[in-house]
Amino acid sequence: QPPAKPVTDAEFVIKAASGGMFEVESSKVAKDAGTGEVKKFAEKMIADHEKANKELMDAAKKAGLGLPTKMLDEHQK
Repeated sequence: QPPAKPVTDAEFVIKAASGGMFEVESSKVAKDAGTGEVKKFAEKMIADHEKANKELMDAAKKAGLGLPTKMLDEHQK
């Protein structure tokens, strides 16, 4: 297997932001459909990832990097 290609800061931010959006959206589905422990876990995932997404947004802004406004295609499938 060839070594992984290094990613730029901008590429990382885009992929991390899209992944974070996916985690929040998929957790919302689980929260709405789940019960008991699943629902509680989904609520924690939403809170944790919304916090991480905000921290990423703040760091990207300070670094002058743009953020996607929607998930990448790979996260929408």
